[in-house]
Amino acid sequence: MSQLYLSLLGSPEIRHRKQEQDQVLKLPTRKVLALLIYLALEGGMHPREKLIALLWPDSDEAQGRTILRRTLALLREVLEETAVAPLETHLIVQRNALGVRQSSSLESDVYVLNAAFASIRARPIVDKLQGEERRALMTQVQEALQLVRGTFLEDFTLPDAPAFETWMSTQREAIRRRLNVLSDLLSTWQMEAGELTAAIATATRWVETDPSNEEAARRLMQLFFSIGKRDEALYVYETTRAWLRRELDVEPAPETLALAERLRREPLAPQRAQRQQVGALQLDGLLIGRAEEYASLVERYHRVQQEGLQLMLIEGEAGIGKTRLVTDFLGWASAQGADVLQGRAAVSVSNNRLPYQLLIDALRRRMERENAPEDLLSDIWLSELARILPELRERYPDLAVPVVDELVGQAQLFEAVARLGQAWAARRPLVIFFDDLQWTDMASRDLLTYVLQQWREKQLPILLIANVRTDLHSTQADWQEWLFHLKYALPTLTMPLAGLRFEDIARWVQYLEGRTARQEKEAPAGKVLATSITAAPFVHWLFSKTRGQPLYITEILRVLLEREMLRALPRSDGTWAIDTASITLSDIAQWQHVLPEKIHDIISMRLVRLSPTAKILLSAAAELCSDFTFELLYQVAELSSNDALLALDELISHRLLIEQIDSASEEEAVTYVFPHATLREVVYIETSESRRRVLHGRALDHLQDTGIPAAFLAYYAQGSGRSHQEVAHWYQKAGDEARQVFAIQQSRFYCEQARSLLAKAP
Repeated sequence: MSQLYLSLLGSPEIRHRKQEQDQVLKLPTRKVLALLIYLALEGGMHPREKLIALLWPDSDEAQGRTILRRTLALLREVLEETAVAPLETHLIVQRNALGVRQSSSLESDVYVLNAAFASIRARPIVDKLQGEERRALMTQVQEALQLVRGTFLEDFTLPDAPAFETWMSTQREAIRRRLNVLSDLLSTWQMEAGELTAAIATATRWVETDPSNEEAARRLMQLFFSIGKRDEALYVYETTRAWLRRELDVEPAPETLALAERLRREPLAPQRAQRQQVGALQLDGLLIGRAEEYASLVERYHRVQQEGLQLMLIEGEAGIGKTRLVTDFLGWASAQGADVLQGRAAVSVSNNRLPYQLLIDALRRRMERENAPEDLLSDIWLSELARILPELRERYPDLAVPVVDELVGQAQLFEAVARLGQAWAARRPLVIFFDDLQWTDMASRDLLTYVLQQWREKQLPILLIANVRTDLHSTQADWQEWLFHLKYALPTLTMPLAGLRFEDIARWVQYLEGRTARQEKEAPAGKVLATSITAAPFVHWLFSKTRGQPLYITEILRVLLEREMLRALPRSDGTWAIDTASITLSDIAQWQHVLPEKIHDIISMRLVRLSPTAKILLSAAAELCSDFTFELLYQVAELSSNDALLALDELISHRLLIEQIDSASEEEAVTYVFPHATLREVVYIETSESRRRVLHGRALDHLQDTGIPAAFLAYYAQGSGRSHQEVAHWYQKAGDEARQVFAIQQSRFYCEQARSLLAKAP
């Protein structure tokens, strides 16, 4: 049976697929089309009399049967079913009834939409779904909404068939309601996953298909505001208001008016993380691979409004995307009506940090936006607050001089800050973000301990989010103890951020390839578009080079583009895309040692904090070709086992080495590796040539009788400065090993290396 597809969400279009050929059918009359659509959507068998009354109400019985028979003949002719066996036709024709065979060969966008709606209705608590079940349903809903081109049977009318017009109107309204439910749910889930670009695409389509729906307009306004586009948000409002006045002669609802007014006066969320851009190409335009973490932030935001203060600690190494994740969330929270404060602890080479610097940073920026601080606090508490915000005395020169006594003064300052937070939280939910909490000064810690406990006891709707770097193994016991007690005293969720997965990097590259902007915006949630054949090796290389570290990926892409090793091409829609089609395996081989200066500096700063013994052990690790055992490592470093163990613990705590346990082996062998090749490369570069030679020699001495591949031994021998004859011996052996496994090209290479070295030998 041939395939028949009815595209009805928009201007009706019927497509027929037969013998691998697709064609759009031209139906001879509107009644032929109406008959097909009605039978397909209603299902079952329908008496001829009913169909005549539906489509030809002014005809008598005989005339109606004749017209229906002719219409049916035209439809069968168009579907090429005049000479087809009855069981192989789409139409079911009986003496007194007609129908359409409901089978896999008949498809429609309405069927897909109804199936998605049924999936939602089958789950009574659909808004609570999480994990794979939610992602699967998101994909189903998104694929259904992508089929929507307009209203049901747009611009299609049958003025002489009022019963059909009524049926069509009923269907249109039912579909409109279903579209509203699906669009509302999908855009909400996309927002909660941080997929704001996709959410904007969903909400835009929602507004276009139902311009009277103010909930859709408000959703789109909030989304635009959450990404810092106030003008676009207000444009949506003005467009909606104009439509309502023109078409319905009404004003927007009070909720819409209130939202527009708030977005006009509300400051945009604190500065979003700086975006990396080369020319016209934005390298990190999408928040990728953080859907679950973003959803956790949203869930905690909703929870504080029911349960009071919540603490979220986001942990990860520098450049892993902590700040990007939170600043994107802050935009969303601000659009929801939250009051947002943001502070950052400053790095200090000593312990002499500015007291209360973290709080001063956050409070000062927020107080600058406060029109009348005296409405928040009485003069007594404003005078206390002026201790750390002296500019308040410029606004209120008559403030009393605060208490001089140190202990009393500190207590009153703490109470003033607690009352200020309480006053803000009484208006609306308060979201506070502290970046780099690990650098917090002791005074700020004491103040935070006090105010957080006060806010917790009063169950204030406050969400405190703090980023903590984990690549800085703090030796300060007081910091570790303070953080432990903070977690114990408050409802806390600790959320570690790891590197992006391979499929996340593939999606990133697809975005940069420009698959098109619409494809990326509307790609089903959790569904990775197939990476182009030419891009696949590039994605593998990026993953192995960075292990999903977002900053490293961005910097490597930036350097490749700036050096014109990777090309960016303009597209017809005005956007730019990277050219993966021109990437060759030879190009990727040449990029192996591309090391952006920023990455080198970040890793170098991590190495500076190591003890001398840990540096020695790490240098030895960088000289070894693959994963290695602890025994080999301390032997190559020539450290005692006790000293090496202490150094190894330090390196693991700094996340400079990763421990691997092979549970499949009988002994459960333990080996160690670098987290990613870039880290090893920096350590290797910063090791002096003399030390490298010594380390290579030790590695050769310890490994030559262990049965490891001779190619590694040739590398160690050459790096240690051994004689040409000895290095050639190992290359010749490597060639023999390669030939035994039929790696002929590799074998030739090793043998040529051996011959070249022997030719240089004295």
